[in-house]
Amino acid sequence: MTGRTITHAAPVKLLVCVISLAIVCVVVWFRTHSNPGHGSLAFDRSAWDRSRSSPWSDSDRLKMARSLIASEGLIGQRSDEVHKQLGRHDKTDYYVNPVRTLCWYLDDVDPEKLWLVTELDENGVVVKASILQGD
Repeated sequence: MTGRTITHAAPVKLLVCVISLAIVCVVVWFRTHSNPGHGSLAFDRSAWDRSRSSPWSDSDRLKMARSLIASEGLIGQRSDEVHKQLGRHDKTDYYVNPVRTLCWYLDDVDPEKLWLVTELDENGVVVKASILQGD
């Protein structure tokens, strides 16, 4: 093997590039998925009422719901206050306790729908708000 030099620099450089790319991907994923306000939009009642977007978009209604959840804007409100803010809740058979759970349609995500779901205590006050998938 005279005249040939074997270097390990190319495989090492490739490994460093792959590891760096993996780290960047993990950081980007965590920054976009760990922030509950990601893709949020300030609440606007007129936009809320008219927003029923296509199944392939991230609807304004969904973005506003994310914003309400991130700010805990619904927590502590009575059901009549929530109805004044969001309008009448939608009827769905998916959630089993219609007295203590109110749902607003947000968007379709094939094959299910996204809902803003508020859970009420025994006094009709919102104790939890979340976005859930269901029929």
